[in-house]
Amino acid sequence: MNKIKKEKGYLIYFDVLGYKQILKNKDTKSLEKLKTLLETLSNYSQLKMLTLISDIKEDEFFSFCFSDNFVIGYVTESLNCLTLMRVCGLATLIQGYCIKKGFLIRGSIVYGDIERNKNLIFGTTIVQAYDLENNHNEPSFVLGDNLQKIYEKHNIWKSEILNPF
Repeated sequence: MNKIKKEKGYLIYFDVLGYKQILKNKDTKSLEKLKTLLETLSNYSQLKMLTLISDIKEDEFFSFCFSDNFVIGYVTESLNCLTLMRVCGLATLIQGYCIKKGFLIRGSIVYGDIERNKNLIFGTTIVQAYDLENNHNEPSFVLGDNLQKIYEKHNIWKSEILNPF
């Protein structure tokens, strides 16, 4: 039996925009491109090469894909500014890759308790991720409340490391 684990970590949750229109228009070329994109993002080795996340071990990483929705998890107890910057960087690289392949994404980044096994994920953290993604319109990522507080406390995007201008 595949036992359910409860652990702490980050979730990058996103939705591929325009999926319904692709289906409605019966755009098989775009649908095949989307399938290839989602297969690439769900493969740890390919994602590792794509995003250069060489120091994230395979057992710290997981992904789930359903329809045009995607969840990437990073299991860690580390809720701090540096780890948040890494996770935001990962989300940005994923977003850039999706744009390069012709797709916009909208998503959220949250941190909390994750209950999962190989086949499922559930709990308040995934619900929070879904709600955040579902309640904004722009092709961007929204941070969960606890991550927003870290962002504000450290004034991350005004840092000279991230923004030299």
